Amino acid sequence: MAGDGPLAFLLVHGLFAHRRIPALLELAEALNRFGPVWTMDLRGHGTSGGFCTLGHAEALDVAAVTAAMRAETTLPIVAIGFSMGAAAVIRSAALLEPVDASIAISGPADWRDAGQRGRGARRTALIWRVPGGLAAAKALTGVRLSGQMPNRDSPLEVVGQIAPAPILIVHGSADPFFPPEEAEDLYDKAGEPKDLWIIPGGGHAEGLFSLGPSVLPEIVDAFAVEMLRRLERLMADRGPSRGVRSTPPNAG
Repeated sequence: MAGDGPLAFLLVHGLFAHRRIPALLELAEALNRFGPVWTMDLRGHGTSGGFCTLGHAEALDVAAVTAAMRAETTLPIVAIGFSMGAAAVIRSAALLEPVDASIAISGPADWRDAGQRGRGARRTALIWRVPGGLAAAKALTGVRLSGQMPNRDSPLEVVGQIAPAPILIVHGSADPFFPPEEAEDLYDKAGEPKDLWIIPGGGHAEGLFSLGPSVLPEIVDAFAVEMLRRLERLMADRGPSRGVRSTPPNAG
C-alpha cells in the first residue's frame, strides 16, 4: 500500500505467479505514484491456502480484497488482473464486488474450446489430462491446482454485467497463450464504456512490459502511464457508480 493519488489499485497475478514477482512489484511501484496499491496471492499460490481453479473461485478472493480496500480507502478502486487474474477480476466485478474500473490484461475469454487457443494454453491444459500432472505441477511450481477445470460463467459470459463501470482490455498481438481474438471477443461482449488496447508484438501478461527476467523501470513506467491515460478517458465517460452489493450472488 502507500502512495497518494486519485485512485486505488488492486493488482492480481496470473497462474504460477504470486504477488511478489519482480514484474508485478515494479508495476506496483510505477502505479504507486498515482495512488495506493494493494497486491494479493490468489488461492493455491504464494502464501494463500486452497486450490487454484483458473480464475473461477478466485473471483471470491478478489471480492474479499476489494471489500477490505473499501474499508480502508474512499478512493475509486481499479482492479487490474493478469491472465488468470484477469478472469478473476472480471468475474468479481461482474458478480460479486463492483469496482470503479477494471483492467483485464492477457485474459482468457472462455475456459472451453482450448483447442482454439495458443500453444501455451494447450500445453498448460495438459497438466489436467496427463496422469500425475497436478502433483508434478505442485512439485515444480508450488502451486496447488484443483482437479477440475471450470466449465461455466466464463469471463465472456459475464463481462457485460460490469457496465456501466468501465473496462479496459489489454492484450499482446503475439501472446503465445491466448490469441488476441480472445480479447476481441471480451471487448465485443463488454458494455460501454470500454476500450481495447492491442499491443503490437506484445507477449503474455507481464511479458507486455518485461523482457524475460529483465524488468526495466522505464518500460514499466511507459506501460503504466499509457494504461492510465486510456483508463482516464474511459472513467470520464462512465455512468453512475454501481456502489457495493449488499447481498452478492454466488460466484461458485
